Amino acid sequence: MDELTTKPTEHKKLGIKAVLHDFNQKQYEDYHNLLFQSDAKTMAAKNGTVLVCAIKAGILTGVDADAVPSMKPAAVAWLDAAIHKHVIEVTSPPADDPN
Repeated sequence: MDELTTKPTEHKKLGIKAVLHDFNQKQYEDYHNLLFQSDAKTMAAKNGTVLVCAIKAGILTGVDADAVPSMKPAAVAWLDAAIHKHVIEVTSPPADDPN
C-alpha cells in the first residue's frame, strides 16, 4: 500500500488550522458508518457531524471533536466543504489511468 500523506488546510480569517489525511479503505468505511449512524436532521447539524466523523476516522486532525459544537458556523461549513472535496480526491481514480 502506498504511504498515506497529509494535506494541511488553513483559513486565516476563520482561524482554522487543520490537517486532512489520506486514508485507507477501513478509515473510509469507518467514516461512512459513523455518518450513517448520525441522527442529524438539519444541514447545520450535518455539517458538524461530518467534522466529528472525519476526526473520529482519522481523516481530520487539528480540530477537537468536542470543540465542534462551539465553533463558528462559517468555520464548520468551510471545513465540511474541505472534507467533502478531500474525500472525493482520495477516492477518485487518477485521470491518467490507462485502464
